[in-house]
Amino acid sequence: MVRIDLSVTKEFSTADEFKQKFYDKLIIKFSAAGFQYKNDGTPIMTQLSEWLSLLDSNCLVVLIDEYDAPLTSCLDQPNLFKEVRSTMSELFLTLNSNEGCLRFFFMTGITKLSNTSIFSAFNNLEDISLYPKYGTLLGYTEEEIKHFFKDYLSRAAKQLSLTENQMMEQLRNHYDGFSFDQNASSHVYCPWSVLKFFNVCRGILRE
Repeated sequence: MVRIDLSVTKEFSTADEFKQKFYDKLIIKFSAAGFQYKNDGTPIMTQLSEWLSLLDSNCLVVLIDEYDAPLTSCLDQPNLFKEVRSTMSELFLTLNSNEGCLRFFFMTGITKLSNTSIFSAFNNLEDISLYPKYGTLLGYTEEEIKHFFKDYLSRAAKQLSLTENQMMEQLRNHYDGFSFDQNASSHVYCPWSVLKFFNVCRGILRE
C-alpha cells in the first residue's frame, strides 16, 4: 500500500521547489512498496511507470490525502498554479496508464478542483463526495457512538453530573455538525473531537 499525504508539500515559493518536494515524497512513499529510484538522470515518472508496469494485476493500493493542498496554496498565482497542476497531473497520468496493477485507489481533499483539468489524464475516477450511500464514511454516527463508546458515555455523564441522554444531547450539540450527502439525510460526528472529549474525561476521572 502507498499512502501519500500532500499537505506536507504545500509550502513552496516556486514551481521547482514544489516539484522537488513532490518528487521526494513520491520516492519515499513508493520505495516503501518496493520501488527503487535510480539517480541516473531518468525522469522519476518514467522510472515509476516502468516499475508499475511490472507489478502483478490488482496488487497495489494507493491512498492520496489532501490532494488539493498544493493547489490551494497558490490559487492567487495563476502561473504557479498551472505549473503545480502540471506536475501533479504527471502522477495521475502514470497511474492511469498502469491502472492494471491498481486494486484500489482513493483520494481525499477539501476543495473540489475537478474543473481545473488536473484529472484529465485520470478519467475513470468516480467522485463520491456527496453520495448518500457514503454519507457516513467520514465520521461517527450517533448509533456507532452509543454502541462502541457506551462505557465512555457512562463515565463522562457521571463526571459531568448528567444522565446519559443529556450527555448524548451535549455531544450532539457540539460535535454533530457534518453532513456529507446531497440529501442531508445523515449526519456524523467529528471523530477527532469525540475522541478528544472522551480522552479528556478519562483523564479527569483518573485524577
